[in-house]
Amino acid sequence: MSGAHGEFTQSTQLIRLVLRKRLHELKYQDIEWLEIVNDGKRGIASIPVEDLQDLNRDRGMRAAGLTRERLERQYMDWLELAHDPVISVRICQ
Repeated sequence: MSGAHGEFTQSTQLIRLVLRKRLHELKYQDIEWLEIVNDGKRGIASIPVEDLQDLNRDRGMRAAGLTRERLERQYMDWLELAHDPVISVRICQ
């Protein structure tokens, strides 16, 4: 089958399936972390630096050599964009 973006093969479909699954996993992981971030007692400051690095790296953002503040800001930006319905729907199309 050929589309506007070239030929769709089984491997292309598999890659899309894997990417959708990974985005789905990240979305539900973000929901869990969002509870911590929005918790008045804990907040983002309660997340260990190593976890912040993993969260950023898993989402394709730079993590090594960044300050804690930069890691927090990057991840908060990710959460904001990931939970914007207009943006998150377009990513999965």
